[in-house]
Amino acid sequence: ALRESLVDLIGEANLSGDHRMRLTDGKPDARELAAVVADLAQRQPDVIYLAVGSRAGGEVMSALKTAGVTPAIFISGRIDALPPAVAMSYPSPLYQISWDNLPELYNGRLRKLAVLAPSNPWIFEGRKNARAPGWAKGECQERAETRGMRDPFEAANMRAIATGARYADMMALIADVLRTADRSADIETLRAAAVSRITSAYAAGRGAFRGTFENWSFDPTTRTATRTPFIIILPRGLGRLQLAPIQFRRARDGTFRRVETLYMDIDLVKAHRVDDNEKAYFAEFYLSLHANPTIDIGEIEFANAYIDPRTHGRQLTIEPLHGGASDRIYPASMKVYKVVGRFLFEPRLETFPFDTQSFSIEVQPRRSDAAFIVQPPPVSLRDARVITESWTPMVHYVGYDEDFVPVVDSFTHEASVAPFYKASFVWQMRRETTDYFLRVVVPLGFILGIAYLSIFIPMARFDSIVAIQVTALLSAVALYISLPKLDSDTATLSDRIFVFDYMMVSLMIAITVLRINPFVASRRWLVSVLEFMHVAVVPALVVVAAYYAYGMSIAAQ
Repeated sequence: ALRESLVDLIGEANLSGDHRMRLTDGKPDARELAAVVADLAQRQPDVIYLAVGSRAGGEVMSALKTAGVTPAIFISGRIDALPPAVAMSYPSPLYQISWDNLPELYNGRLRKLAVLAPSNPWIFEGRKNARAPGWAKGECQERAETRGMRDPFEAANMRAIATGARYADMMALIADVLRTADRSADIETLRAAAVSRITSAYAAGRGAFRGTFENWSFDPTTRTATRTPFIIILPRGLGRLQLAPIQFRRARDGTFRRVETLYMDIDLVKAHRVDDNEKAYFAEFYLSLHANPTIDIGEIEFANAYIDPRTHGRQLTIEPLHGGASDRIYPASMKVYKVVGRFLFEPRLETFPFDTQSFSIEVQPRRSDAAFIVQPPPVSLRDARVITESWTPMVHYVGYDEDFVPVVDSFTHEASVAPFYKASFVWQMRRETTDYFLRVVVPLGFILGIAYLSIFIPMARFDSIVAIQVTALLSAVALYISLPKLDSDTATLSDRIFVFDYMMVSLMIAITVLRINPFVASRRWLVSVLEFMHVAVVPALVVVAAYYAYGMSIAAQ
């Protein structure tokens, strides 16, 4: 099938050859390999498509290099599965196809979902199968012990997550298309309804199912998913994988159109004036682009830039620093800009003030005829230093997402979708809590302490005891009212701390009142129970609540 497709695409005359080799235990036959290399040395192809597996691939590449036949090679598997010494020393570029797990890029939707849950549940590791070839031959090794939490975003685990994510989206898709189906129908009827709905509403170019992890469209004829792969390259001498300069995107008619890879980085210098109610923050950063004749800063849309309600324009200032010409200061191949603006973010305030928020700068194509996908530099080469106000930078990553614009022709009623890629440069920062401790936790501690100490005043001074406790309750209420109001749809951890304080002080007031009640006072055992609750249970509840708040703060990090 591959040969026929290539012949249809480039013609029989442009196909140098089609060679097959026998593999024994993953190793190519020596004579056949020598014959193939000799034939390729005579034909001198421009590119070789190699589909022999990672183990045999290393031997084939070594033989080609020894014979001086070193064209670009397209690998059928993963480049990082080849022997590193062979891959890094090969003098020409290596290519591969990848459906996900892009170099230096994360699935934006998956990353957002993962940060909402503890890290450990996102670690997927199957049981050891001693009969598997890798274990049986001694090629696999036990994982080294690691302290603390493992990184759920390491390459091997991300491949496992991607596999599970596809099944999750499949289940969501079936549930969506059969939502209105007759529940009493048989399997064949439901299957026919699902196929009909999927191949019509979600046909390639006409619709897309927005899954939790990615978008899905289907070929109406073959009923298969029309996913678009990415082309990965290992450039000569670079030593790191990255997106190839040219990518492709499926057009509405089913053909592929060219998409440029924009080699780009954003160096965040300062993030300040964070407003949780406005859901916005100010950012100053440097944006650097590898010079591209077709894409400039004018073709980049800052998707989450704040729109001023008065001017209806984005609050952005872009200052060119270097235009890409020869210069002794900046690299000649780079365009550099300084950008200052206000950007939106999505605060999650359930654990406020011990929360960690994601501050992003989202970029996407301004026009469909200037589409691109972003390739950032490696994490180790990015500047991690950020000036912030009351925030501590924790993690920086770049996520990508595939979005689309749904369009319906009002005249023909024909539906279509216009897909595009967007990238998010994300900085996860933890809120500093020193100010909150000084303004809230310490005063509340004193309020609770004073209310608690009042119970040791003799009951003959009942009025004084209740006055102190009521004053403590009113002080806690006044402190809450004096704090800046957060516009949150859910109760924050701070709100729960205050509610707990109200409950504790109210409980102490109730116990004090009950202790002088004639019915209770006449029963010594009941008075003893109330005294025990006052002296021991109340502080125990405070300790439990403090431990809960501490656990929430740790989980938020």
